[in-house]
Amino acid sequence: PFGFEIADWNVLMSPYELRRRQEKEEVERVEAKKQYEAGRGGGESIEHKAIKEAVFKDPEKHLAEPMTPIRLEKAFLTGDVLDVLLQDTLGRYVCVEVEVDIGNTDDIGFHQAGKYRVLTAMEYGVKPKDVRTIVVARSIAAALAEKYGKYDIETRTVNSKDIEERKGSDLHNSTDKHEKQIKY
Repeated sequence: PFGFEIADWNVLMSPYELRRRQEKEEVERVEAKKQYEAGRGGGESIEHKAIKEAVFKDPEKHLAEPMTPIRLEKAFLTGDVLDVLLQDTLGRYVCVEVEVDIGNTDDIGFHQAGKYRVLTAMEYGVKPKDVRTIVVARSIAAALAEKYGKYDIETRTVNSKDIEERKGSDLHNSTDKHEKQIKY
């Protein structure tokens, strides 16, 4: 309606405004990378693995609703790996992103959950609105749960005692035997 494309907005900014915006975006990229590396840098923690495998093995106990386990560590063409893929009683795919604890500035798991919703929809030929996402952790900051709830990202907390018991158990590796083919 104004006769220019969104990309042209940068032209309308003063050089100072444009530079401030670019610097802010760079700071956000660096911070996101730090958060990502803090969660993944040293490999998977025992706690993360225990939560992930507990949810896969007994989703009803840990998510408070019956679900069918589909895949532990679902890899996508992009190289992204979803922690747990389930299917609910209505036949919808459920992407579960596991974090150990989520504080007030730990947004990354929610962003990953949103990404996995779209990747799962594309992979299985369904609409993103028909894919549920749940972020699971021992503790989740209420402000973040509320913030990302508007994107239909659900949250569940797991009982620390249940997870502590699993940490010492013989945790299995994901294999193709866990994947089930679901036809619509």
